[in-house]
Parts: sequence; C-alpha cells; structure tokens
Amino acid sequence: MFIKRIEKKNKGSDRVYTYYRLMESYRTPNGPRQRKILDLGALEGIDPKDHKKLADLIEDKVNGKERLFSLAPHLEELASYFASLIVKKDLVKPDSYAKDKRQINDNCINVYESSIVALSTKTIGAEYIGYSMLKELGLDSFLATLGFSKTHIELSILSIISRLVYPQSEHATKYWAQNISALDTLLSTSFEHISQNALYRISDELLLYKDQIESYLAQKQRDLFSLKDTILLYDLTNTYFEGLALAPKLAYGYSKEKRYDCPLITLGLVIDHLGFVKHTHVFEGNVSEPKTLYDILEFISDNLNKPTIAIDAGIATKDNIELIKQKGFDYICVARNKNSFKNLDFQEEKLLDDQTLSLYKTDEEAVLYVQSKKRQIKEQSMKSKAKTAFEEKLKSIIKRLKSYDKALEQISRLKEKYSLVSRFYTIDIKQENNTVKSIDYFLDEEKINERFNGSYYIRTSRTDLDEKQIKDLYSMLVRVEESFRSIKSELGLRPNFHQKERRIEAHIFITTLAYHILNAIIYRLRSKGIHYSFSTIRTIMSTHTLNTISLKTKDDKQMYISSCTQPQEIQKQIYEALKLKPVPIERKSIIK
Repeated sequence: MFIKRIEKKNKGSDRVYTYYRLMESYRTPNGPRQRKILDLGALEGIDPKDHKKLADLIEDKVNGKERLFSLAPHLEELASYFASLIVKKDLVKPDSYAKDKRQINDNCINVYESSIVALSTKTIGAEYIGYSMLKELGLDSFLATLGFSKTHIELSILSIISRLVYPQSEHATKYWAQNISALDTLLSTSFEHISQNALYRISDELLLYKDQIESYLAQKQRDLFSLKDTILLYDLTNTYFEGLALAPKLAYGYSKEKRYDCPLITLGLVIDHLGFVKHTHVFEGNVSEPKTLYDILEFISDNLNKPTIAIDAGIATKDNIELIKQKGFDYICVARNKNSFKNLDFQEEKLLDDQTLSLYKTDEEAVLYVQSKKRQIKEQSMKSKAKTAFEEKLKSIIKRLKSYDKALEQISRLKEKYSLVSRFYTIDIKQENNTVKSIDYFLDEEKINERFNGSYYIRTSRTDLDEKQIKDLYSMLVRVEESFRSIKSELGLRPNFHQKERRIEAHIFITTLAYHILNAIIYRLRSKGIHYSFSTIRTIMSTHTLNTISLKTKDDKQMYISSCTQPQEIQKQIYEALKLKPVPIERKSIIK
C-alpha cells in the first residue's frame, strides 16, 4: 500500500485543494495496475515524510501483523481508524484475488491467539430501537415522497437519531457518526465524508416541510396507536441562547431556567394526553402567553375534530376562554383569580385520596374546588423558604442603606426577585432630605395563608363530568411538563448556539422529531410494564455494541469477525417489548 497526493480545482475558482488516497499496486495479465482503497482526506498535521510509515502501518493492522516497535501515537491512532474502515467496508483486492476471500463456515479453524486484535467497538443498541421506531412510523418513506434523495434521507435519519441518542452539536454529531456509532452499518451506508455543513443543510431542508411532516406523523401515530384525540393539552416553554444570536424572534424576557442574561425563544406545544405531538409553533422569546392561543386554535380547527383543550392558568384569560368557546371547543383550566369563585354555592364535599373536592355547576360551566393536603404541605414549604429569604435580605437593606433612592431601588429589585411572597408585604419607608429615617414592613398573614393553602379552582365547559373526571382530566396537564422535560433535558433543546433564525427553528424542529420517536418508544414500553425514563433506557442500551476483531489462521489467512455483543436480560426485555430481534446486525465473518 502507498499514499498518493491528489490535487483538485473547482470550476470558476483558482484555489487548489489537496487530499490523499490510500492506493494499492497489483499485477494483471496486461501489466501492473493501481487501485484506490480509501480516501484519506487532507491528512492535516501529518508530515509527508511519514506517509510511507502510515501506509505500511495501515497495511500491517489490516493484515493483523504485530510490530516490535510502535510509531508515534497520532500515527498509530490514525492507522487504526483507517484500518477499521477498510475492514468494515470490506475493501478487498480486485477480482483476480477474490478467490482468496470466502465466507467462514462452522468448521473449526485454528488461529494464533497472539494475532487477535480488537479493531473497533461501536454503539448500536439505542440507535437500533430509535431507527426501528422511525421506520415503523414510516418517516423515511414519507421523506422520499417529498422528494428527498437517498443521501438526504440518510442524513435526515442521522440528524434525528443522533438528537435522540447523542444530543450534541453538529461538530460532535459528525464525530459520533464516524467514530462512536454503528448507525451507518444499520443503514448500510457510510458517514465517512459527511460535513457539518451537510448536517446544517439537511436541517434547513427538513424545516421547509415542517407542516407536512408534523401532519403526517400525527396521522400515522393516530392510526398506529389507535389515538382518539379527544383531549389536547397546550402549553409553552422557552429556551435560552449562548453567544451573540441576532435572530428577529430572539428576545430577552422571563426565563424558566432563570437565564435572564441570555436571549430567549418560545416553543408552543400541542400534545394529547399520552404525550403524542400534534403541532408545534415557535414564538418570540418575550411573547405574552395568552396571545399565543389564537394561532394554535387556527391550526387545530383546520386539522382536527373538536377536542377538549387543556391550558394552564397563564393562558386562561377571560378573552381566551371566550375564544375557545367561539371556535367550538370545550376547555379545562385552573382559574386565574380565586376570589371570583369564593361565594359560589358548592355541592357537598367528596373525598378523593388526600383531596377534598367540591363541585358547582351551571348550564355552561362547572367549577371544581380542590383542597389538597400534599399540595398544602408543598406550598407551605415554598412560602416559608421564600418568606425567610425575603425578610433576611430586607433586614440587610434596612441596616446598610441610608440613601432613600438606593434603598428604594434595592427594595424594588428584592420585591421582583421574591414576587411569590413580596406582594403580601407592605413596606413603609420614611425619609427626610433623601435620607432614610426608618423602614417598617408588615405581612398580611391572612392573605398569604389563603394563597398557600393547597387549594385551587378548576374551570371547565365539560358539565357532563363528575368531580373525579374533572380532576383526572386536569391532571393530564402534567404530561405537558413531562414532554417539555424530555425535549429540554433528554434531547438537548437547551442551550442553543445557532445564530440564524432558520437554524434556530431547524434545531427545535429536529428536537421535536426526535421526541416523536422517544414518546412512541416510551408509550410502547409502558404498555408492556417497562416504566424507565428515556435517559435510563439510553444508558441501558449503550452497552449493546457492534465489535470487529481480526485474527490470523494457522494457514496464514487473515480472518475478520464483526458481531454484536450478547444482549443483557433487560436489553432483551426492551427489544421484546418493541417487537424487535435481539440481534440488530447478524454476525459476519470473512477470511482473506
């Protein structure tokens, strides 16, 4: 083997690009010939004087020959990588030498133990279950109907599955695809020459078909899992950006991760009570939650029947309740203002676990008053911590500051920071000639205890439901929080480092596509009694790998064996629950 220098110039450019190929000489009846074995790229950082050493080392590793002395670590590492590619891609000699290659049968073969070399170990378990669910959802076939080429479909699968299994940057995804994962083997392709730009471009292309893809997946999941779409849950979350992102939709605002130093963008999510996504929408980072509902209802009106819409208190304004009714939907939400319902004539109390339920009905609306002991304990703890911290910092201000302006400024900031309890305090600052004479504060114990007593009111237009049914229906909103947690933490939605708006939205869309697969996997596993989080499943499956080893036989032939590790018992259970074979790729052995 030897390394050949190649120079190339693109049309319309004077720039010359240099890269290298691993070549091989062989004899034919018409004389000696050369053939390309592998493209090696630019070989940056490798001295041309070392090219022969590198070529010889690659050949030795492919043939399983051991050296008495090792070369420089960077040459050893690079040679091992290229040798594993040659073995994996089965890059053998021309047909005149093909007779030396044969499939191994079950006969016993004697080998030299010292010649056994582990060439590569790549993860395959999590990729296998993700790719299998993607195929079951038919996403690859649907992309073909949209005009995606085979290469673009493979890049789309890489983008989505990497987000599911290894949620990192495009640069890290490239390394993962080439060096860590066996996804390329599952797809019967090679990611050897992919670039970051290719991953950026494929995310842009997927975003162009966002509405079609989401509509297809919603319908496919409806058919595959027999979903009824009788209840839809809607909520928003935001994610922050590191760096100098200048996209129009980015804005500073209330951050749910407390990152007020970073620009934000907001994601609106419509799911059913089982967590299956129906629609997503990207809003400005400082958007007012109530103002987002109109766009969502327009989509739901055009694409679905008339389900019950569940929303949280932040969206449930009087105008939005009227809007939902005008669109012909039923609604369920927590009342924004407790005082409006205090004097209603509630029916007799009913006990449900640790909760006391009281119901009030009219012809148009039912109001459920819920008193929860567990919630009361939690709220009392929140109140106590916030109250103690607020008062300690307030006392510090009282001791330190004599300037009226500075005291007023710091107290205003303190009230904003502890808004959970500060509105129940009256703070009286007496001053003379801009000097603080005294600061007194008073707490309205009755109002703060009423706020943190573990009670709340649920409003709904579903007057056909009893107390338990209303409570259970509202409890489904917890599923939205679970979905956001999966999207943000397990699938790496945050933080986001992109600068261009289309890239930002593409990043979010790729993440929600991965969530489609995640939720389908979780749903099927839970139906079989397996209740792990996806992060736990991902960890469990990470030890199922595809290994390639080389060894030399006693008759001087080189043997290569590629096989998956034996799945552990829990891995077998997961495969069985997902209706998958426990062996992602069949064992392959060859002799050269």
